[in-house]
Amino acid sequence: GDLRWAGAAYAFVACYATIYMRSFVLSMIGLLFVMLSMPAALAVLSIMSGENSVSLIMFLAMFIIVGIGSDMLFVYTDFWRQSVQYSRDPKTRMQFVYMQAGSSTAATTFTTAMSFFANLASVLRALREFGFFMGNCVVFAWLIVFLAFPSLLLANERFQRRLQRSFMRCAAYEGLVRKYEKALMWCGLQPSRRNSLQRLSEVFDPENGGMMRQAHGDFLSLKVAPWISRWQVTILVTFLGFVGGVAVLAVLNAEQDGDIPKVFHDSHNQVQIEKYES
Repeated sequence: GDLRWAGAAYAFVACYATIYMRSFVLSMIGLLFVMLSMPAALAVLSIMSGENSVSLIMFLAMFIIVGIGSDMLFVYTDFWRQSVQYSRDPKTRMQFVYMQAGSSTAATTFTTAMSFFANLASVLRALREFGFFMGNCVVFAWLIVFLAFPSLLLANERFQRRLQRSFMRCAAYEGLVRKYEKALMWCGLQPSRRNSLQRLSEVFDPENGGMMRQAHGDFLSLKVAPWISRWQVTILVTFLGFVGGVAVLAVLNAEQDGDIPKVFHDSHNQVQIEKYES
């Protein structure tokens, strides 16, 4: 059951990344770069601890690192698209991406990794190992994406430009052929075929932001921003009141649990097997 949920989560992230980055190649290989951080972190953990076995809680890292790594991929992709506004030279664009995306993701990676490494102060060995492992996962994910993903962005853009030129040539050739075949019955399909090829060539245009990017921009700029501007005081007061109320309830009702944290819930089959054997 847990593996199915993990696979479903990974598939959802992969589909969303494909739509957002408008490239199946970028999403699949980019997520593979992110996942490579896990074996690298396991190797460091094995060397430091001297053990080759890992606890079950380590597999939670896949859910966390996919989310963190996807954010890195989106940041690099956005800055790569923005770089064309400053220069069309690949070297200049790569420098722009490394200066902007590299520094931005480095700051968030450092703070995230330090928050995981803080678990090394825990008295629980499993929590210390998980914090050390996750901190290394985040660092290795940043290193791998930093070193490999910009080159993949450049190669993917060149590939998309070749596809775009191919579809545009096919659309132009089809238009010329159909012009001399108007007497045939299927001549009426010519405009839709040509337009479909033209639209397909626009999909592979690297400078085209895509429908999702346009929808995000329109929603935030035309819907959300005016609404927040109109009700900014009400939103601020409501938010502060909600946060204050939650804080008061937490202080009055929260209690410290002195038991060791449970890996499985009471209805899990692992717990039921232990009860049955006892």
